[in-house]
Amino acid sequence: MLHLRRFCIFTNRSPQIAMRNLFFLTLLLATFCAQSQHAIVVDTVTLTETIDNSVVSQLPRVRDTSGRYSKVVEKINSFLLEKFMINSFNQRELTEFRWYGVSFISEIKESRLFIAFAGEYYGAYPNNVEEEMLFDLNTGDYLQNEDIPFEALFTLTGYTDFLNRYWLTSAKGAFQKASECAGDIDPYCSYYDIDWYEIKNGWLYFSLTSDCFPHVAKACAPDIMRSMPVDSLKQYLSPTGKKALLDDAYTARYGIDKCLYNQKIKGEQPTNLFVFGKVDSQHAFTMAINLDKSSDKVTGYYYYDDKLQPLTLTGRYTPQTITLTETVNKRPTGKFDLKIDREYKKGAYNLHYNQSDIVYLSGSWSDPAGKASLPVTFDECKVTGSLKRLEH
Repeated sequence: MLHLRRFCIFTNRSPQIAMRNLFFLTLLLATFCAQSQHAIVVDTVTLTETIDNSVVSQLPRVRDTSGRYSKVVEKINSFLLEKFMINSFNQRELTEFRWYGVSFISEIKESRLFIAFAGEYYGAYPNNVEEEMLFDLNTGDYLQNEDIPFEALFTLTGYTDFLNRYWLTSAKGAFQKASECAGDIDPYCSYYDIDWYEIKNGWLYFSLTSDCFPHVAKACAPDIMRSMPVDSLKQYLSPTGKKALLDDAYTARYGIDKCLYNQKIKGEQPTNLFVFGKVDSQHAFTMAINLDKSSDKVTGYYYYDDKLQPLTLTGRYTPQTITLTETVNKRPTGKFDLKIDREYKKGAYNLHYNQSDIVYLSGSWSDPAGKASLPVTFDECKVTGSLKRLEH
């Protein structure tokens, strides 16, 4: 699936690539009609790569037909030039152009410009690239847009139950084989990086990200795709997830329509943290907690992965801390002290929540009396909703 992020490297095994190619064709007419209603239009610039001087690319360039949007057009075109690592749209002025076979689609609607492109970039290694871009046509600003994360479709308990029943066994087996293949090279991704999903003919299809290893070990990447009937999925979905997937046909949306939907539904998502780590570097655990938006209360649970017996968690949070008490039959059995920090400390985990505002997570576990304390390390953390109250 096309994602609004920097170079999204993919392999041809992904079914979403074929789907996007279909979208490229079917949206051409709609694109023309949409653009004809706005003073800013998108032209096609044809450039030839400078390595073999044989393969052409078609790049987008915006143009103002009214003379009222010159600054907006200049800002967007500057962004596009930087994106394709060139200083001009004129072939004669280029000393280097390393893109092969780039094609794009565009759409203009509600004062927004959507551009999606696909092609191959030849750097140290050839990389297939897909990317989506969204711009405000009133200002020329690049707009951040994120699709609904897979984990945001589920209830707090539904996500971990779903993973244990339908995903983790096959994912761990695939990662074991990938690690044996890659040797000393660690993967970029984790078991939990499901980055593509689609509802089709009553079935949910979902797959692991393909960006798991550097080019030298790309052939070792785990290839995991699963499917399941939607009727079996419903019990795990949150109300927001049901509405998006089943009522509003979210995975069939595309372009500005999908971007607008993303912006609308983002505020409806609860702030959930799904944390995967180890206590004392050896006891693997899974934690799911909800940070109440209207108070400082935290509720949730965690379990040790070898037992899968949930322990209740309750507590409070501040912009810098999350304090959790674990209980069994209402009796305190332990305590987690988690810290949120903007500065890296040894053992801290980068939440990868916001590229422009990095937040680190660290923590410890202690017994009820506070006499024994053990370090907690984090392997992965998936965040849904907003962490703004933890960013001050």
